[in-house]
Amino acid sequence: MTVKTTREAFTKGIVPVNTDVSNALYTHSKILVAALNGPVMGISAAFLGHFDFIYALPSAWLSVPFTFLGIIAEAGSSVTFRNRMGAAKANEVLIWGKKKDAQELLDCGFINKIFPEQPVPEFHAAVRKLVLAEMDGLEPTALLGVKRLVKAGLNDQHSFDAVNMRESYAQADRFASGVPSARFEKIARKELRHKL
Repeated sequence: MTVKTTREAFTKGIVPVNTDVSNALYTHSKILVAALNGPVMGISAAFLGHFDFIYALPSAWLSVPFTFLGIIAEAGSSVTFRNRMGAAKANEVLIWGKKKDAQELLDCGFINKIFPEQPVPEFHAAVRKLVLAEMDGLEPTALLGVKRLVKAGLNDQHSFDAVNMRESYAQADRFASGVPSARFEKIARKELRHKL
């Protein structure tokens, strides 16, 4: 496959999916809550930057080994991670590909709370109970209004649509370069191992 056809295939296949999912999360009008009951990696981890509240079990950790794989930040994470965890930690995670455990994620503000270790169904029930308790007595349209204002403030700093498109097309260029394919092949042959 030539560089041009690789880029075209990626641009027509992956870019629309990644940008659409990222945009759906970013523009979602309701409060988004994530409950991390274990490790989260790659684009699934990148999507977390769009959530309003993130809760985790102590065993949860996050890793986006994009640069190890020869790819770049996805799903708006070049901005959402910086907004959630600060520039220093976002750089460690996105550039160095450093894994962050639940406590590190709490300390830098990426997650809101760590729950005690417990079976997943009980954890999910506890998160639901907490969210409902936090929302109790609050006026629903005011909650959503504040969410819109927060998003608007972030957009004033960085247009998410511009970030999302910039990352998606830059990723297409990365795949067209052949570097990610070569890295994945080395990983498959066990010639290359990540630090995890």
